[in-house]
Amino acid sequence: MTEILSHVENGTGDKNYVIIDVRGVDEIMMSTGTMSEKVNILPLPQITMMAAFDMDEKSFEAQFNFPKPNAEDTLVFTCKMGGRSQQAAQLAATSGYKTIINYTGGADDWFGGEFVYT
Repeated sequence: MTEILSHVENGTGDKNYVIIDVRGVDEIMMSTGTMSEKVNILPLPQITMMAAFDMDEKSFEAQFNFPKPNAEDTLVFTCKMGGRSQQAAQLAATSGYKTIINYTGGADDWFGGEFVYT
């Protein structure tokens, strides 16, 4: 994950990664914070209730405040421990996305159990 995040932050690499944290905003802010300013927040309940990956580009960006990933992008999902990110990855695959990574360690792995506020 460190390598992917470095590519996203520096605009390097041969893939266009879109990192999506599927935890709730309150959960992120009250626990670990975000991994990076480049990580997009899209809570799993919003993905399911709004069929987020089936929305058109304009509606998606207006609702979630970041551009809708393209079919060619590599989606990287993360959550607390990997369960919700796995569900989000499955929903993205159902919507036609082909290159998907589930960061199974999630925030617990990334922050090592420490609370870091950003």
